[in-house]
Amino acid sequence: MTEALNPQTENELADLVREAAGQARTLEIVSGGTKRNLGRVTKTDALLDMRSFTGVLKYEPHELVFSARAATPVSDIAALLAEKNQML
Repeated sequence: MTEALNPQTENELADLVREAAGQARTLEIVSGGTKRNLGRVTKTDALLDMRSFTGVLKYEPHELVFSARAATPVSDIAALLAEKNQML
């Protein structure tokens, strides 16, 4: 069974990735897992759950720029942009 890793902070995430790299362990990065059945099946040493990393960090509608955390649902981003009549 694949080990599940669930970091809660950026520091925990960095430590887990650094440790995996140092041990030559492979990671499968997932969030909601809605697309896991697409493509080829992969065998990894651990599953890195990114669900704790959500939210828009920066949004500048006049510059058409936003920055979001890795697991932010696209629907959340689309809703935010729609408020200013923008879209992805």
